[in-house]
Amino acid sequence: MSRNIELTKLTKRETQIVQLIAQGYKRREAAETLGLTHSYINSCLQRIYSKLGFSGVAKLANYARDNSISN
Repeated sequence: MSRNIELTKLTKRETQIVQLIAQGYKRREAAETLGLTHSYINSCLQRIYSKLGFSGVAKLANYARDNSISN
């Protein structure tokens, strides 16, 4: 399964988090921007990594930028 298809598995909130991370936001900054807790962002990132097969923020951010998800 391609990662582009896997992106459709992300919720709206998960997509928002990916966009902020790809734009260079730190986890705490993303949490503040979205009005969420830092621990919620961490939980979401773990689900995102699981859904997309990534193991870290840098790989996720690069993928998001490469696939125009960071807008």
